[in-house]
Amino acid sequence: MKNIVFILFSIIFLSCDPQYDTIFIIKNTTTDTVNVIFHSAVNDSVQIKPNGEYILLHDSGMSGGPSKLSLEENDSISIIKNDDRYIFYRDSSSMNQIYIMDNWTENNPSKHKYKYIYIIDNELFK
Repeated sequence: MKNIVFILFSIIFLSCDPQYDTIFIIKNTTTDTVNVIFHSAVNDSVQIKPNGEYILLHDSGMSGGPSKLSLEENDSISIIKNDDRYIFYRDSSSMNQIYIMDNWTENNPSKHKYKYIYIIDNELFK
């Protein structure tokens, strides 16, 4: 009897909320190493090798939906390739704006798995 109650409880508990897996990736498709600097109270930077990727956020949980990315804590974000620098400002409406999720490619490899990719390419530096 205890086993039946345990099995029923387990089925009900595990079937309540699906688990969501969300990942945000910055991908460098250029042939040069790029530096991405997140300007905030504490500046953080990352180097992304040619044709490399950087996982900006990977979140899993039963939150009722996929995670959201918020870059609003950063005053600006610089992307540097060699001597070229491209700066995104939080309140700017520039093309390919990293702050705007419409500029991220959405790829849902399966149900409840979400992948968003921001692509750094040579067009950004023209």
